[in-house]
Amino acid sequence: MFKTIKENFFTQKFTALVTMPLLVFVLAIISLFVSSCDKGIDSVGFDYYMDANDRRVVHFNAKGQSDFGSFEYTWSFGDGSTGQGKDITHEFSDFGKFTVILTATIEDSKIETTVSKEIEVVIPKITDLDFEVVPDKQNPRLYNFKAVSNTDYGNVEYEWDFGDGMTASGETVQYGFEYFGTYEIGLKAKISEYEKIESIRKKYVEIAAPAITRLEFYAEQDDDDPFLFHFKPIAEATWGTLEYEWSFGDGKIAYDIEEPTNTYGKYASYNVQLKAKIKETGATRTVNQEVTVQPPVFKNYEITYTLDPNDPLQVYFVIENKDGESEDMSQQDSFMWEFGDGNTSSGLRVNYRYESYGEKTVYVTLRTAQQTQKTLTKTFTLETPHINNIKITGTPSMKAGNIIEYRVSADSEFSDEIEYSWEFEDGTQKAGRAVQREMSFWSVANDSGNITENIYIKASIPRLNVSVKETKEVQVVRPTIKNFKIHCVNSPNNNLEWICDTRGLGENVTSSHGGDIEYEWVFNGQTYTGANQRFKFDAYEASYTITATAKIEDTNITETDTFTAYARLDGIGFGCTSKTLDSNNPDALKLECTAYDLNGTHSGTSILWDFGENSDKYFRDESEHTYEKAGTYPVTMKFKSNQLIKPIEITQDYTVLVNVSSYFDRGSKSGTADCGGRQTDGKYTVYRNNFDLFNQEDFTITNVFSTGNTNCSCNGAGWNFTDNVWHGWDEKSADCWGNIDQWVNTTICAKADPTKCVKNY
Repeated sequence: MFKTIKENFFTQKFTALVTMPLLVFVLAIISLFVSSCDKGIDSVGFDYYMDANDRRVVHFNAKGQSDFGSFEYTWSFGDGSTGQGKDITHEFSDFGKFTVILTATIEDSKIETTVSKEIEVVIPKITDLDFEVVPDKQNPRLYNFKAVSNTDYGNVEYEWDFGDGMTASGETVQYGFEYFGTYEIGLKAKISEYEKIESIRKKYVEIAAPAITRLEFYAEQDDDDPFLFHFKPIAEATWGTLEYEWSFGDGKIAYDIEEPTNTYGKYASYNVQLKAKIKETGATRTVNQEVTVQPPVFKNYEITYTLDPNDPLQVYFVIENKDGESEDMSQQDSFMWEFGDGNTSSGLRVNYRYESYGEKTVYVTLRTAQQTQKTLTKTFTLETPHINNIKITGTPSMKAGNIIEYRVSADSEFSDEIEYSWEFEDGTQKAGRAVQREMSFWSVANDSGNITENIYIKASIPRLNVSVKETKEVQVVRPTIKNFKIHCVNSPNNNLEWICDTRGLGENVTSSHGGDIEYEWVFNGQTYTGANQRFKFDAYEASYTITATAKIEDTNITETDTFTAYARLDGIGFGCTSKTLDSNNPDALKLECTAYDLNGTHSGTSILWDFGENSDKYFRDESEHTYEKAGTYPVTMKFKSNQLIKPIEITQDYTVLVNVSSYFDRGSKSGTADCGGRQTDGKYTVYRNNFDLFNQEDFTITNVFSTGNTNCSCNGAGWNFTDNVWHGWDEKSADCWGNIDQWVNTTICAKADPTKCVKNY
């Protein structure tokens, strides 16, 4: 019964439903698929990293993929504590090893997966605890103490015990002892953030009375005057100021002169005595040395040196005659070298490798075959090789979105030998000139699209005993997702199906710095993966939201886009009409429906109807139906055509009414009335209606009753029913002698549309 409607008629909002047979088939297919797969769980795992400020705080990040829903995450941290959420931070009460268990449950289901990892909350350590002791130059009982140690975390606090009952705290302290002697000095170090982590170092320190510990002197013959000698003391004292007294062996003496000279009268040997005294205490020490004044036999000799260009600690020494004479000096003379650190050597040419940099003085004693001698000195400086201008660059890897590639460079004449060690803010340590670091979690970028990292870098040349430590702030570009936007079009073969992809900007979706892109779609509460999707809508004339999230693989870098689609019916619909009549009218409770196609674009159409009253009338071709009772019923039209892959089903609610009958049958019944204890013949009124023709759950009823009049002399006459009640048929209103005047006004309205009402007045 199809026709194109040009006139206006009554229409209501409708909702398209999927046919029951098709729904059963789809559910069966989904059930078969789920039973053959892994219950929707692809993978579950988690990452973690230690907090940079507190070793006991650990940050966890859950990862999971599922075909059938999002995960809810529950954590058990192995110390009796639990938590919930994808990203969670937990503070362990102590250090040690803990088994962390992550349980991932698909929302609104009992499907779950559990994974576990053993993590170690590492106790900070204090290593290489020691201290330096330096006596004060002004007070022999006053000593300066300096603590040294290494720790892999936290701030170290120091406590001192000076062995005489006194204590102090601090990295550097100064303490004056009351008596000289040997004391056991104790140093306790503890990490301020974890006071129970401590280390103790003890050693004995002698607080000695000032003494002269070394006394020697050099005697050097002048190059131009063989009778003139230059003297220089070599002296060390534990404390105090040294004063000198010289006796040159020829009767002459000198006081309070540190580096005196003496001119002898003849060539001979002299016993020279040097007496040193600590000015503040009077402690003395004396040394004697024979000095020979001999005719000049040495030429204009001098010490020359060259540095090894490949080893700045290696020095090559040679004795040269500045007068240019070419005699074989190695046969004529002997050369004894002292390098200023206790090591010696001999020969015209020697080489020596020092252990440290700085100012050095070398001494050479020259002797001839006649045992005449001369001492030469040379002072020079070994410059520490420089390592400066350290630069660090960091760029995301073009191979993976969760990798940062770092490179370091520095200026040095030995740049090829520099070794580098790295430590990042999260505790990650690396070694090498170029390193890679995994970045499963990227912090929020600044306005320039960068993240900022503080990196501790150590550059060293082990062979040369040189190292530099610096902290560098490095800007790294945070990867981004390019060209991502949802693009959806209606299927040409099914107007309830939409085809979507992620190339809404017309180009392939990529990561700016490498790494594969993963996609997650959300539609009607379900989650899907993949770059392309087909979505089937449940109903026509309804809006549907499609959400897609692009994520760089193994990172937290995402982009989200939303597309809203509308499933249209393309002008197809229907309308129904009914008349409100008395129940004895043959057209009472009759509903007549007409289908329409406003655009007139469909051919080969067929229409079936379901009037929603009972199953035996399910989908028939008649377009009218007479109901057994007044009520609100869902009417469904199934529309088929050659242009639709599947039929369109449209359902609308319609209310059919019948005139209400509600009245009193006055005095139609006889009975015995009880008036004042007196039995008399009387009459009572009966209430009658046709409420059985209404589906009472679809309507509301309003009754207004009169009080009733009677000339019966007894009490209790009159109607006393309450309003808004579906009173039963044949209910009596009074049981008294006489006539009762009784009436009722009844209104019945549809709950679905309160404007649709019937009345008995």
